Amino acid sequence: MNWEALGAIAELLGALAVIATLVYLSLQIRQNSTLLKETAAAATRDGYLGMSRLLAENSEANRVFWDGLESRAALSEQDRRRFDPILSINMHIWQHEFEIGRQEESQQWDWLLAKVGFAEWWQEYRMVYPDPFRECIDARFEARAAAAQQSDEADVE
Repeated sequence: MNWEALGAIAELLGALAVIATLVYLSLQIRQNSTLLKETAAAATRDGYLGMSRLLAENSEANRVFWDGLESRAALSEQDRRRFDPILSINMHIWQHEFEIGRQEESQQWDWLLAKVGFAEWWQEYRMVYPDPFRECIDARFEARAAAAQQSDEADVE
């Protein structure tokens, strides 16, 4: 066997090794991506469960939360100091879903937009959230207002 044939075989083996390595890395990246998505989903579920547990186990927090959603302005100063962080917890979960690209899951939070107390809270605290998330929530408010206006116009006709 001459050196040229040996070199060609070595190049072929090297190319096969590179292809095998690339296949292995792509499988590892896919597996890692799946794991990251599952971890992000678990973190979101943990947030939901924590919030639900807080409201289920603490009747005072439950009362403040639901009363605050009806009207934050009607709450006492002490209750507002309880309501604001409870709603902040909710918003951090919503923001997390937004940031990891789970917009369809984050739409389940849209029921909050219908609550007067949430709108009052959002106007006071919206600036603490990053621009893309804030713009998303503002756009949802605008879409909800436009839909309500169309509904009102349809009722008049």
